[in-house]
Amino acid sequence: MKPSFAPALLALCAFLFSQIPSALAAPNILVDLADDAGYADFGYQIGGINGDFNGLTPNIDSIATGGVKFSNGYASCSVCCPSRAGLMTGRYQNRYGMEVNLGSELNAGLPTTEKTMANTLNALGYRTYALGKWWLPRR
Repeated sequence: MKPSFAPALLALCAFLFSQIPSALAAPNILVDLADDAGYADFGYQIGGINGDFNGLTPNIDSIATGGVKFSNGYASCSVCCPSRAGLMTGRYQNRYGMEVNLGSELNAGLPTTEKTMANTLNALGYRTYALGKWWLPRR
């Protein structure tokens, strides 16, 4: 199993926060998780050195070229719920019972004892928001 990139993301965020003088506003952080996407499904991945993205994904391409791009991040699971849990906590999700996609099991979901990226950012004064498909209930 390949490692999750969430710990590296959290470490980078912590480093960036330590470098920002208190008089400046903290940077905006956007984490975009897309399910079932391959490496070549986004224009910025296949554009080559000339930057011609062929209009495949223009909005995503503009975010990738104008921000920070993590090119060696890997999902910690092959299905969505455990992969999201690994990203949000920075931990291998099988260590807290998130090995499979959630079904109708009672007691399913992300344990409330797990600290998430949102918890860390809230403690630093950020407001957080989740939008879109989630499928990661807390238990």
